[in-house]
Amino acid sequence: MKLVLISGALLVALVTAQQASGPQSNAGSGGPKKATHSATTPRRERPAIEMGMTRAEVRNLLGTPQSYRKYRSDDGRIDIPSTGIGKYPPSENYADLYTYSTKVNTYEMELQYGLDSSESRLHPFERVTLVRWTPDKPVAKSEFLNVAQDLPEIIALCRLGCVIQRDQASSVDITFLRPRSVSTQQQAIADRVGSYFGHFAESGFKPQATVYFDQDSVSRILRGYDSPSSLRTAMVDQGIWTPTGLTIAP
Repeated sequence: MKLVLISGALLVALVTAQQASGPQSNAGSGGPKKATHSATTPRRERPAIEMGMTRAEVRNLLGTPQSYRKYRSDDGRIDIPSTGIGKYPPSENYADLYTYSTKVNTYEMELQYGLDSSESRLHPFERVTLVRWTPDKPVAKSEFLNVAQDLPEIIALCRLGCVIQRDQASSVDITFLRPRSVSTQQQAIADRVGSYFGHFAESGFKPQATVYFDQDSVSRILRGYDSPSSLRTAMVDQGIWTPTGLTIAP
């Protein structure tokens, strides 16, 4: 669905959602190892990446990432082509980067991971904790739902409907998509991933997608969780969106 926001009214028109797939084994231990497959460009049709999914499962769906993104303590970052480095050992300090195109846009998709040591402290599982998309072509703020409709993970999140909310007290221009209802199983996954696999004592994390805007265009989209300790006192409902339609807030 192509959804356009004009002067407070939301108009709806049709567009195709896109997806991708491909194989790869999990990273080993020790130093960096040479990749057994060359970097893969995800195809347009692919299943959604689920929060808490292991890095090995992601590779089975998307293939070897084109690049790795390493974050530094000074908030800097460096991108390293996977063709030159191969596979890193399990770590939470680097993300997988994929770039792929749909009929709507081209996206950089970054998958960040956390270490789940609940089954083994010596060999923890790397699990998805955050997915971030950066669209290549500019997308007007009024058309941000076009991007939501183009991402399998957001479609899965909002399959039964998401409330569109804006935090009017935030200094950052953002909009949230939050499911109208969350099952017991979904809440268990949210608390497990949101608490960083038990490293934090909080529970009650809220599944959500966050859309960031810069100069009235979409700058990035995140799929993750909101902490129950986040104090958002100026949330305004703007409607309910599903991949098949939209209901305007009264």
